[in-house]
Amino acid sequence: PPTKRSRTDYGDEYKQGPPGYSKWQEPAICAKQSMLYSLRAQLSILTSDGNPMQKFNRVCNIVKCVWRVHLTGTMCTLMVDDVVVVTQLYWADELQAKMDACSTAADILSREVLEVRRIGGGYELYTARGPNQLLESPQVWRLMSLSKALLRLKDHFLHHCSSKWRDEPLRSMHAACKQYKLCYREHRVKDVGMAERWIATISDVFIHEVKMRIGRNRHEDVNTSNRLCTKSIECLMQMPRQNPLIEHKNGELRIRYE
Repeated sequence: PPTKRSRTDYGDEYKQGPPGYSKWQEPAICAKQSMLYSLRAQLSILTSDGNPMQKFNRVCNIVKCVWRVHLTGTMCTLMVDDVVVVTQLYWADELQAKMDACSTAADILSREVLEVRRIGGGYELYTARGPNQLLESPQVWRLMSLSKALLRLKDHFLHHCSSKWRDEPLRSMHAACKQYKLCYREHRVKDVGMAERWIATISDVFIHEVKMRIGRNRHEDVNTSNRLCTKSIECLMQMPRQNPLIEHKNGELRIRYE
């Protein structure tokens, strides 16, 4: 990415405001939206045989903005200046993750409606393909990439002999998740009385849970863990291909069952 440059004047189009600009919007948001509309214009006219990262870097140099990618675990977030444009899952190495993020960002910026919103202490880009369509946040791409990865995991188990993963469910699950850059975890949560909940998640997506009494021995814990993992694989295999994830108001993600 280019080094940070000062930006003192955006030109007349920035002073006029982007499409849909309201005089009640704060100037900072207006300037950021205008910058992103300029990026879109440059992306639409630039012809480049280079990879998506080279093309995105070139248009950012023209518009005098800075793009950067943050990699956290298996999540990749691309920002332009201080605006979050996309958050998505990545499966390959860091270089490929950056190229994929730049390609997705270019697709997002090609949408008709671009709206910068202040979220908490930062800014996020909300987009829509048309003026009458629902605006989507950068996190929608995270849901799409998570859905794609979980469906690949589902296919993995569908195409493998069930006797193999039923004999060693935990080993099979961890090996498959590693292949698709996912993370299987089991969480223990104290429940009412002398009980606790064992919750299985894959990359923070709720899969299944079982309730057990407190005070079991180690052998019983191993059996519970294997049973929970086996049931989680069965739940994955029941996951629909269309809209496989449910997002609750508290931000929790769960898989659907057919």
